[in-house]
Amino acid sequence: AKHVPEGVARQLPRRHGARADAMADPALALERVIGLTSFANCALSAHGSSGEVAYAAGCVVVLYHPKRNRQTRYFRASKAITAIAFSKDGKYLAVGERGHKPAVIVWELKSGRVAAELQSHRYGVSCLAWSPDSTHLVSCGFQHDKMVMLWDWARNRLLGKSRVNQRVHAVDFSWDGTSFVTCGDRHIKWWQVPPPASPAASEQRIASPGIDSLPPPPPLAGAGVAGVGVSGMPMSPPLPLPPAPADPHAAAVELQGRVVSIVEAQRGATFLDVACAQDAFYAVTDNGNLCCFSIESANIESFVHLEAPGAYALSLQYPDAADTTSRGFVAVGCASGLVRLFEAGSLHYVTTLPRPPPVGHLNLRSVDDLARLTEAAAAPLPAGEGGSVVTAASVAGEGGSTKAAPLQYPACLALRWLKRPLRGGTHTPKKSGPTPLAATQIVAIYGDRSLFVWDISSPSTAPGTPGGASGAPSPIDLSEVSITPKVVVGKYRSFLHHAACIWDLQPLPNLSSDLSPGEGGSEGQGGATAAATAAAAMGGGGFVTCSA
Repeated sequence: AKHVPEGVARQLPRRHGARADAMADPALALERVIGLTSFANCALSAHGSSGEVAYAAGCVVVLYHPKRNRQTRYFRASKAITAIAFSKDGKYLAVGERGHKPAVIVWELKSGRVAAELQSHRYGVSCLAWSPDSTHLVSCGFQHDKMVMLWDWARNRLLGKSRVNQRVHAVDFSWDGTSFVTCGDRHIKWWQVPPPASPAASEQRIASPGIDSLPPPPPLAGAGVAGVGVSGMPMSPPLPLPPAPADPHAAAVELQGRVVSIVEAQRGATFLDVACAQDAFYAVTDNGNLCCFSIESANIESFVHLEAPGAYALSLQYPDAADTTSRGFVAVGCASGLVRLFEAGSLHYVTTLPRPPPVGHLNLRSVDDLARLTEAAAAPLPAGEGGSVVTAASVAGEGGSTKAAPLQYPACLALRWLKRPLRGGTHTPKKSGPTPLAATQIVAIYGDRSLFVWDISSPSTAPGTPGGASGAPSPIDLSEVSITPKVVVGKYRSFLHHAACIWDLQPLPNLSSDLSPGEGGSEGQGGATAAATAAAAMGGGGFVTCSA
């Protein structure tokens, strides 16, 4: 029997009841989840201090630690999960469900218990956002729900709600917590958080009448003298009805929002993701634009075309949360496997991350093979060769060139910066000079359900150069003269999963024990040795899967 990790038996929602006891059986424990169902940036979240990544796999939230390269914990809901968000203080994890009467479930990470279960949406929760002090939570409904709700989640109380006319794709809180912004189909809207009501007003608003305050019951029809029935027998007055239970959502107010001004070129676009900085917020459109808006005026200030057919996700990173003078970075996930980095504020281009393997070429032997395949596909064809392109087989040395379609790359649907401390100690913010990149990793999820963790660093500065050190890795240097730094990007972790439904699963036979010396055909013992070597390479407990 496998040992159940601490917290697994307690991290199921309370409404599971007896199912929680069944799942706590130490004879059966969830050891690993292969695959994911996070198809938008709202279903991917990164912990601010531990470096853990949370993503959805059906009705299970998987917590993965890139540095340890293992799945650390699992949280299970009763329905499919569509939204995930770590609280800003790192103590809680909120998830949104889809289906009939979905819920927003808040787990306490330390104990694994369900801290709150908020139910008010009808069809599903499309996105979530925490306030900076982790006291408020915003949830947005699906296309047929179209409700924006502000929660005091600790008291299970709905503070405000409003119906929107268009579908909402993403939401994010401002840095001061006084407002939040939503984006979706042809709109961006700025919402104000209502001021907290006084305790006396709240109690008066939700108080129910007591027995003493009820009016006297009306006389019964056909009764003679008061207190005497028709038959002359004394009759007691009817008991008053019990007071109605207090509705925790009765104090909810109508949220007030204003539409953000959008330039004519972006009026028909769909805004798929949004992120707030201190003095600006950013949004990406389905036609491949990154837009910067002013928080003070709620108007668009600038936008840049990403040289991609579309953009789906963005993530902000700043060297230090308390450092408001240093420049930050914006990572944008685009179509065709592109992830581009820009400088926050000015939107100056920094670099582009490597692409994942093309669709249908996941069996490349090395990164060098992938680079050669990409270069060969991008190079112009010599005259007279028609449409022949280099395939994975030819690059790996297994065959010649064949006539095939151009390479296609899966889109980057979700990405987050992973924050980790700089090497060599902490960073002291400065008003000028080099700006270090505190978050040196990006986790990205692509359209073929693959997950990559990219490591971003800068080469060592040679001795004698300005700001040079003695060979130690230096952070990205953004000087006042040179805006675009030298960046080195490498693959840190990668997981390739099935991109469609899985049709069959078969365990591998234990070839090392089944084959004895002398077996294995004409090769005798050599065949058994080869089979044993193959079995050892696959590892114990291996299995084979196939998909559509």
